[in-house]
Amino acid sequence: MGSTRFTWPTWVCLALASAGCWGGGKAQLDDDAARAAGGKPAHLGGTGSDDDPSDASALPAEAATASGPGIAGDDAGPSSMTTTCPELGVDALACESFESSAALPARFTPIAQQGELRVAAGGGASGAASLLSAFDPLPSAGRAELAYALPVGIAPGVSLQFSIYLPVDGYPEAMDLGGLALSSGADAFVVSVVGGNQLVLSDRTGAVAASTQLAAIPQNAWRCVELEAKLDGTLSVWIGKTLAAQVHSQQTALIAAARVGLAYAGTAGPKTSTLAYFDDVVIGTHAVGCLH
Repeated sequence: MGSTRFTWPTWVCLALASAGCWGGGKAQLDDDAARAAGGKPAHLGGTGSDDDPSDASALPAEAATASGPGIAGDDAGPSSMTTTCPELGVDALACESFESSAALPARFTPIAQQGELRVAAGGGASGAASLLSAFDPLPSAGRAELAYALPVGIAPGVSLQFSIYLPVDGYPEAMDLGGLALSSGADAFVVSVVGGNQLVLSDRTGAVAASTQLAAIPQNAWRCVELEAKLDGTLSVWIGKTLAAQVHSQQTALIAAARVGLAYAGTAGPKTSTLAYFDDVVIGTHAVGCLH
């Protein structure tokens, strides 16, 4: 069973086609007691405890009001754009712990194309709720993501942090988890999962995508991923507290958006559905380190 690279529509064409297609599995996915007991959904193979502590993420909250190149300017500093995220305790452009409301956060743009995206109760990386991203059935191409348009003139760069919970029966082919996009709308730097738990960084700014192995992460446990793109062309990726990769690209100065959630394009196979949980999304001007 092979998979092909996903070709995204432009960011200005973010259709809010919320399908709500997880069907009768909602009650099972919202197994509140089991997940709240230890941050590990029992129906996905959890035991109610987490022997392998999670790396999560954190940063603040403020919606972007402008579109265009996110870090192309060199005059504006981060102090006038960042704010404090009370639930996570750090300064950044935007953050979300999914604790304050059952609705999707207004500061982000939901993208649900052939997939489902919603806040799920029952235990997160640092609280009682998280973001569910799911496909059922698994489409030939689909997206279930939250997108954030970066303000114009960010300096010295941009960072994205999120915690991910991958179930043990996740789809074995390549699945995008989140990353950064260019002002043109094209994907730039994307973290994907292959083989169920192996994380890979894809640099899609060239004619041919370049892939860098990051790390294998445990399933049925929370793990933090953080990306940082600097104006000097340096892109760094951490898995928890460990620097997993550092690459260089002249496209880092053209980053205009960040996204979190599942995205997929591939061929049909025996597995007909998949899901993942996301939590503690943090978007800032520089890496702060995984906080969990």
